[in-house]
Amino acid sequence: MAAAVTAARTAPSPCLPLPARCTSSPAVQSPAMAVAAQRQQQALPSPDKRPSPSREQQAMWNKRQAGVTLVELIIAIVIIGIAVAGVMQVFRVTVVGSADPILQKQLRAVAEGMMDEIQRQPFAATANNAASGCARDTFNDVLDYNNYAPGKICLVTGDEVTELSGMTISVTVVADSALGIATAGDAYLITVTTAKNGNVFSLRGWRANYAKGVSI
Repeated sequence: MAAAVTAARTAPSPCLPLPARCTSSPAVQSPAMAVAAQRQQQALPSPDKRPSPSREQQAMWNKRQAGVTLVELIIAIVIIGIAVAGVMQVFRVTVVGSADPILQKQLRAVAEGMMDEIQRQPFAATANNAASGCARDTFNDVLDYNNYAPGKICLVTGDEVTELSGMTISVTVVADSALGIATAGDAYLITVTTAKNGNVFSLRGWRANYAKGVSI
């Protein structure tokens, strides 16, 4: 009878090594198995003893969870709106100013055309009939163009150039001795000024009395 009890105690237990999963009584386990099970239980980390995250891991988690607040979003929209408004203002000024070179070319072309017309006229004054309106078909010498300012651009016949509506022209012809001509009245300073929309172009030229052998 004693031998049977001893054999039952020394027989291997059918339970698993972990005590929590063992279904048999601890009384039938061998001392070696009990020590092994205790060591395995101590090796498992408890929920309270798990390692805490490092600072790098915590910063990474916070970075992933970071967002934009409503105040920050409104400030960003306001800043972007101000920047876009400034850029659009620059574009508007550029577009408006891009027409100035074309207008300057028109003013220059009209002034040069009038200057050529005046300088081709005879130097000596000659009697003529009064012009009608802005016509210049009765002008027969340089001085006839003095104080010519019709307030619009016209052809020699007096017909208005409607394509140049809004442009004005004025002419002055005065005696000038700044060129070193000895005889007074043998040279005229001609000034032609054209203007439109605040843009002004002024052209100056001289006409000497070539009939008397005066040259510039």
